Amino acid sequence: MDLLDKQILMELSNDCRISYSHLAQKHNVSANTIKNRVRILEEKGIIERFTFEFNPSLMNANTVLILFKFHNQPSENLINQLGMHPLVTGIGAGVEAGFAIGFYRNHTEISLLSDVFHSVDKIREVSIFPVLLPLTADQLSPMGTLSDIKRLDWSILSHLRENGRITLSELSKKTHISVKTIRKRLKSLQERNMIRLTIQLNPGKISRGMMVLILVELNKLTRQNRVSIDNEIRRTRPDHFWVSWQVVDRPIIILAFQAENVDEVKSIQEDVLSKVPDIQTTSHLVGGSIRYYPDFTDELLETHQKK
Repeated sequence: MDLLDKQILMELSNDCRISYSHLAQKHNVSANTIKNRVRILEEKGIIERFTFEFNPSLMNANTVLILFKFHNQPSENLINQLGMHPLVTGIGAGVEAGFAIGFYRNHTEISLLSDVFHSVDKIREVSIFPVLLPLTADQLSPMGTLSDIKRLDWSILSHLRENGRITLSELSKKTHISVKTIRKRLKSLQERNMIRLTIQLNPGKISRGMMVLILVELNKLTRQNRVSIDNEIRRTRPDHFWVSWQVVDRPIIILAFQAENVDEVKSIQEDVLSKVPDIQTTSHLVGGSIRYYPDFTDELLETHQKK
């Protein structure tokens, strides 16, 4: 996987329906090159699927990262059991540690998630971090509410959830809604910042399959120095660095990298220490490929489809 692959993934994460010809023109390659690259990324499982996401603010939802360490190798059943919790959307589990990505709408749901992971005997350590969205996924506030989503919108979105790149003509056949109306409704939902057409990304499927989360605690953390840190690491570690999260209630950033082996993990951590000023402490956790699970978005779609 090279820089072009990574650029394609970032473009598709911001708009999975962007045309391959547009991407080709933007990155000065042929449309066939883009198409072949995307096909290979799909075949390798790096792109799990093209899909859509609601703007979390529509449901007053926020992101939470749950970091945990095992006493010993977890079973498939245990990982799936944790992943099927309705507030969990994905889990990356390695041999000794892992992380979960979830959503919460209030303090009660944070407590529920904490109880779920703390109650597992095979997990010896759990850290819960309410976080801000990665800088690459910053979203504007929605101009509308869930009640503004029409019945035909729910029908369109249910199909986009499974295949965000389905053609408008195919979508029209499945929903019995005209292409013109579908195009108009999607444009409206996007322009009002209510949905994002995106991809489910699994960096753990890349040949260097170690997902490394590095926790960096600072003396002080503002958006300005977070952006500065993010840009500096992205510039110097373009082949390894993916995203960063800012912890809501503490001056901590969580940086996500890829590595091939333990030596590379050590090198990345040393690099972070040398480039980020005023670090109080740093630690790391190694997870594996991300497994995605149904979450409350799927429940919403199913509920409205039955109406």
